[in-house]
Amino acid sequence: TYYKPQTLDQYVEYMRQVAAVAPELPFYLYDIDFVTGIPFTAYEFMTAGRDKIPTLRGLKHTSPDFISMNHILMKHGDYYQLIMGTDEMYLQGLAIGIEDTIMCTWNGNTLNRLKAAFDKGDLVTARKEQENALRACDVRRRAGLSIPGGNKAVLRAMGFPAGQPRSPCGQVTQGQVDSIKKELTEIGFFE
Repeated sequence: TYYKPQTLDQYVEYMRQVAAVAPELPFYLYDIDFVTGIPFTAYEFMTAGRDKIPTLRGLKHTSPDFISMNHILMKHGDYYQLIMGTDEMYLQGLAIGIEDTIMCTWNGNTLNRLKAAFDKGDLVTARKEQENALRACDVRRRAGLSIPGGNKAVLRAMGFPAGQPRSPCGQVTQGQVDSIKKELTEIGFFE
């Protein structure tokens, strides 16, 4: 929606209406505040929504706000499922106890190595892999594409026929794909 709720109660009520359309399914908030512009934290929403949205089960965390995630874990414990949604902060998520993920498939090898190192207690390697993920995400970002466009361009650079992002996102050119592939090669992404 282009219009933002003015109060936390309006936000929760709007999401309650969305969740009510599918009352048999669990409802998850997609917390991507830097895109939506919603001014309320995930912690505020999850706390206010707990008794008002019967199917509210968790959220996909794609926000840099880890304070909010810590508050959710402290107040609600295991009541909610918290899912990491950003490659750039996977190590931080693991450090506070968020292990479930929905992230970029193209960064999967790097993130799997990061998780394996973290699970072994090898923070030096985990940090190195987090840096590798950051470098790859920086390549995508420098291309000047939308988030979906950048992801599709990387997938195409890897040889997957990912197609084009949906409107209103701009189209990905072959020149952008080639440039991304060159930069990813330079940082050792394909090794």
